[in-house]
Amino acid sequence: MTGSPRTNSKAANNATILNLIRSEGPISRADLAQRTGLSVPTVSTIIDDLQKVHLAEELGQGDSSGGRRPQLYGFNPKVWQIVALSLGKTKLTTALLDMSGSIITRHEQTIQVMNKPDEGLQEITAAIENLIMGEKVTPKEIAYIGLSVPGVVSADGELVISSPLQWYNIPLGQRLRDHFKLPVLVENDGIAAVWAEREIGAGQGRNHIVSLVGQDTGVGSGIILNGQIYRGISGVAGEIGHMVVEENGPRCTCGHYGCLQVTAIPAVLVKQARVAIEDGVDTHMARMIHGDLNTLTLETIVEALNHGDRVAFNLVDQMGKYLGSAIAKVVHILNPSKVIIGGGFAPFGETLLEPVRRTIKASVLSLASNPLEVVMSPLGQDVSLRGVALLCSEQWLSSFKI
Repeated sequence: MTGSPRTNSKAANNATILNLIRSEGPISRADLAQRTGLSVPTVSTIIDDLQKVHLAEELGQGDSSGGRRPQLYGFNPKVWQIVALSLGKTKLTTALLDMSGSIITRHEQTIQVMNKPDEGLQEITAAIENLIMGEKVTPKEIAYIGLSVPGVVSADGELVISSPLQWYNIPLGQRLRDHFKLPVLVENDGIAAVWAEREIGAGQGRNHIVSLVGQDTGVGSGIILNGQIYRGISGVAGEIGHMVVEENGPRCTCGHYGCLQVTAIPAVLVKQARVAIEDGVDTHMARMIHGDLNTLTLETIVEALNHGDRVAFNLVDQMGKYLGSAIAKVVHILNPSKVIIGGGFAPFGETLLEPVRRTIKASVLSLASNPLEVVMSPLGQDVSLRGVALLCSEQWLSSFKI
């Protein structure tokens, strides 16, 4: 049964005020009335109700143009928490965050769940239970559980349709919801990342952005158009990782050859560095690992790069060219104002961005490339984790009733 028009109107007004104090706060009651067209008494009643449930808080007084200084209000992000997880090929990160996407506590563990969705679900469930028990959080304090995963996820945030983990049609959202009796959102890692960039990262204030995230499963990517997440008709918009950048390159899990997924990700860089050392190439990396190739990691390459190692530089430069080639195609189609690169790509900084920008400039019409900014994300390795938490916060706030 639908509520009465009056009830629906009140709920809509509550949501409007809540969203405004969250996005525009600190803000006064008079400004809220002006922004919404509601009367000051109506706004005051809503603010009072939001304060009773601790969603609104006083943030001091504003400037006065004559008369009494106005009281300013903002959103209190700490009254409920989000449990968020980021799932990769070999790593599961679990965190407790507030409603603004700030991490309260974080745990990381090694996993092996390729082609093992049932074991993966057990690992995820146990990680959530351990976090809740360890932090002594009650279910009443948790607004949502969010999970960032590689691959294609259904639009309702329930089903992992296809993943490079070789998980297919897994009702992950439903199973977690049934177990914990809490709202659950499952989201693609690239989409989660681009939302984090728009809300708290390098994409703030931009309505047309593309984000690429280096993961151990490949390249996650997401698109914001007209301020909204763009998924496409089948939910695969933004799968930039499956663009072919090297003809006759390595075979990808999708069945094609030379995709970005298998030519330009941090894990591939490590393999290429090991091959170079095995071939006897003179590089500082060989001396760093003292003959043990198993100890060569991404951190080894970054450190060698910082020491001016030519082999490490060439590997990163080639990765940048591949990324730039793929991004150039996206820029011609979508004409974004900003491309943000992060996750596992972040440690390479400007050394990676320079060949990316150079390749885009050489491949794209100047009308599209001149206004384009290509930057590194400020959000580090947890960009997808924070993004899915922010999406959970949006979902919860949109359905909240006082």
